[in-house]
Amino acid sequence: MDFEIYAQKVQQAHEKYVAALSFQEVIQIVQSVDWNELPAEQAPQRPQNRKHVHTIENYLLQNPETYNLPTITLAAEAASFRPLGNYPFGRLTIPSSAKIYAIDGQHRVHALRALGKSKEFTLYEGHSLSIEIFVNLSLTQRQDLFVTMNTTKRVSKTVLTAIGQSDELRIARDMANNSPGFQGQIEKNRTVVPKNTTQLFTLTQLYDTYMVTAKSMLVNKKINSVIESLILKTASLISTAIPAYQLVRDGDVCERQKSLACDPFFLQAIFNSVFHILKDHALPDTKIKQRLGEIDWCRYHGTRINPIWESFLLPLPQAQVIRRNSHRDEISRIITQKILE
Repeated sequence: MDFEIYAQKVQQAHEKYVAALSFQEVIQIVQSVDWNELPAEQAPQRPQNRKHVHTIENYLLQNPETYNLPTITLAAEAASFRPLGNYPFGRLTIPSSAKIYAIDGQHRVHALRALGKSKEFTLYEGHSLSIEIFVNLSLTQRQDLFVTMNTTKRVSKTVLTAIGQSDELRIARDMANNSPGFQGQIEKNRTVVPKNTTQLFTLTQLYDTYMVTAKSMLVNKKINSVIESLILKTASLISTAIPAYQLVRDGDVCERQKSLACDPFFLQAIFNSVFHILKDHALPDTKIKQRLGEIDWCRYHGTRINPIWESFLLPLPQAQVIRRNSHRDEISRIITQKILE
């Protein structure tokens, strides 16, 4: 059955309306989706935080006479609008086949859904929530809108990297998806790589890796096509050159702890070195890959720290930890020497 509400049309870049929905209507029409179940780049916003949902539910239960819930932003796949005369106010009809998603306010929607299952829900009969609803937005437009609305809020960098549409964020995703040795090995939903998995790095780590090198080459805060091609070539070459990456992919998860090449800080140094060699030297790709594969990336041998990297690591038994005052450029210099020698 189609859903109809009185709404006011708002003249903006996208088709948009403002209205009010009862709590029961919000529960009934907004899709119940857990974005944790989708890859981050396919979700229109951040994963659900169940603790936050529980906090909002408790807030409502404990403050039935004083609570205040901010406006939520929704997106309907389709709708038609019949104005009343010459006024931008009328009947908004959303067909039963059209899905409605929360762009901003998903935790409030989930909290209302949880509240609706409690006996206390009768206390909120007749209560309503202000909404703004966009119509006919693509997934990319919904993601862009979410990022825009949350640039001043504490949205995790992981989420913004995964769904943001800027060229810089897209390049990070291209590195993950198109570098042969990184395909399927990049964690896109977390800020750190979970233990005992065959993931190599996170998407945010790849973003940080290439931006450390590229930020000095931005033109009008943008990366030109030549630099972008070089970034993607660098990532592709590195991903297939270092033996530790293949060992982790093959299931040797301990190699991630043993090899400094699997450390995000060292990855930045490796990337910086290879990028500038490709840019400034006429060394064949095959030779760069060979030399990268020959470098001893081990943290330690037996009871001794690897002398190549000794100045950058804490003494045993804390050799897993890189010294805080380590200089990435110095590590890059050593790597560049070993590739060019």
